[in-house]
Amino acid sequence: MNHLQQSQQTLKAAKYIEYGLKTSIIEHYTQLPVKYLRTLCKDVTGKSPTSGQLITVPRLFKNKRAAIACILFVSIYLKANHSSSRRVDLELLLSAFDCFTNQLVQLDEMNEDKLSFNINDAWVLMNAYMNHIIEFVPCCCGSVSVSSQVFDVETKCPFCAFGGHFRYGLEDLDVLLG
Repeated sequence: MNHLQQSQQTLKAAKYIEYGLKTSIIEHYTQLPVKYLRTLCKDVTGKSPTSGQLITVPRLFKNKRAAIACILFVSIYLKANHSSSRRVDLELLLSAFDCFTNQLVQLDEMNEDKLSFNINDAWVLMNAYMNHIIEFVPCCCGSVSVSSQVFDVETKCPFCAFGGHFRYGLEDLDVLLG
């Protein structure tokens, strides 16, 4: 990698760090060394990067509210994605996450318990979806449920689980979560 490429990748990495992406994900996309990324993280945020593993796919679907949030996020990402690539596009992920969090701000104002879903969770979710580890299965209510041949995830439609089969879709999240 020449100096110009390293500078371009460093600028991308700084942006990803500001969003809170883990250095292991940033390293994968930028090809910058982990030690360099850790130093960059200290420069950008003023503190060392957080350690720890990424969330597992089954934990993303720990309850109905989390499952609905995951369905919403994947839907936002897919609506903006015009590529057939199975690799998660980080720039698109950031845009989808911004849109998603803007929607959640409105929803969270009506709820006491906040949803714990961060940019790293979004990457794990989209990586699982793009690699067919999880799939969306159409439901009779017009929404979808999540299915996996690899993990044990809730296969019931989270919208129907709120009180029988009624015709709510993703646009009615505020009614369901309110």
